[in-house]
Amino acid sequence: LSLKKLTKYFFFSTVGRQTSECTLWSNINSKPVFLVSGDEKFIVPPECAFIVGDVRLSRHLLFRGMKFDLIVLDPPWNNKSVKRCAVYDIFNEAVLFELRLRELLSSNGIVVLWLTNNSRVHSIAEQFLAHHSLRKLAVWYWLKVTRSGEVVCKFQPEHKVPFESIIIACDQNAVHSEYNFRDGYVVISTPSAVHSRKPPIAKLLSSLNIFSSKKTLELFGRYLLPFTTTIGFESVKLQNTRFFECTG
Repeated sequence: LSLKKLTKYFFFSTVGRQTSECTLWSNINSKPVFLVSGDEKFIVPPECAFIVGDVRLSRHLLFRGMKFDLIVLDPPWNNKSVKRCAVYDIFNEAVLFELRLRELLSSNGIVVLWLTNNSRVHSIAEQFLAHHSLRKLAVWYWLKVTRSGEVVCKFQPEHKVPFESIIIACDQNAVHSEYNFRDGYVVISTPSAVHSRKPPIAKLLSSLNIFSSKKTLELFGRYLLPFTTTIGFESVKLQNTRFFECTG
């Protein structure tokens, strides 16, 4: 696209090296921002914010009085495929217990936790819920299929299965009647070619008329969405223009 055409759709911004441990970057505009940082170029959606760094930096959002209707966590759980691909550093699961989720969650907000199918991970998830005084509302499943509709791999419970689990929870003191989550719901889609990229759960919940979030916090996120604050070491990775295809 030519610069003239780009200016119709984007604001432009250039940033230098991050000088603070915790810098909250935000796009408060109604149009995306075309962001240049060194040799890298990123597309930042409208009305979103992000921090590049440790998810425990989310505590700084409390000083701004920020609360969220939806908090999504997609931890890079340690498993054989992660170690084999060397995509992430080894994940310290203790981080999950150092977050201040209850303070960041609005009174009737919900927490969504993505899980692998490792029994140890599910055990940690139960400890996580108890530690943060969260009540499980439902467990959903993301079934991964090819473009032709076949599951991406065979069901081999002891090795690999073509689905991941999603725990949906709320504060243990929240009014149960405020929620309408059916247990065992299955989401079916073709996974991205990019490793470990999950479907945008906030958009899914809204499209199903189950839950609408005006303010979402995504921890361990790797891409940005409108009305969402994303925190993680790779929070803007998939916003890099190398992941986009220019047409026109």
